[in-house]
Amino acid sequence: MLIDTQVNAPAPGLPAIGLHVESLAKCQRATSHGGVVPADILPKGWSAASGLIAFSLLDCDSPGFKADIALTLPTPLPAGSKLMKISRGTDGKTRVSEIATATITGNVVRYSVTDGGELDEDGQVNASMVDPVVLARPASVDPTVPDVQSVPVNNPLVLSLAALLMAVCAAAIPNRRRRR
Repeated sequence: MLIDTQVNAPAPGLPAIGLHVESLAKCQRATSHGGVVPADILPKGWSAASGLIAFSLLDCDSPGFKADIALTLPTPLPAGSKLMKISRGTDGKTRVSEIATATITGNVVRYSVTDGGELDEDGQVNASMVDPVVLARPASVDPTVPDVQSVPVNNPLVLSLAALLMAVCAAAIPNRRRRR
C-alpha cells in the first residue's frame, strides 16, 4: 500500500476521509492532503460531501502505472452522490467533472488512476501522479436530516392507541371551556 491515511476534515460539517492508495509501482514519495472546496467550484445543483482530497505519487519506478484508490467515509453517501475530478484547464481555469468509472457502495468510493491518463492531473506518462477529487451530493440532500423512518399505522394496536389518545385530547378540550 502506497498511502493508508486519514485526510482530516477541512471545515465543520464535513467528514474526515480514509484514503487508501495501492499500486504495483514503487514510488519514492507519496503524499496526501485535504483542503476546502470553494463554494462556486461545483456545478449548479451539487454541494460538497467532503473537502478536497488529493494525493501525489512521485518518482515511481513504472511510467504509465495504475493506482487503485479507496475513499472511506464514516457514513454512507446519500443516493445520487458522485466523485468529481478537479483539474486545471488549458486556460488556467479550474474544471470539475464526474469520474464516471467510480463506484460508490455504502460508505466506500473506489476508482483507478493511470499515470498519464485522463484522471492524472498533469496528463503525462512520467512515473508521477497527482489526483485532486471531491465527493459531491445533490444539493437537495440535507446531510443534517436523517433518513425518514416509516411508522406502522396498519397495526390494530397502534391504531387503537392513536384513537384513544385522540379521544383523551378531545375530551379535555370541552372541560377547559366549561371551567371559564
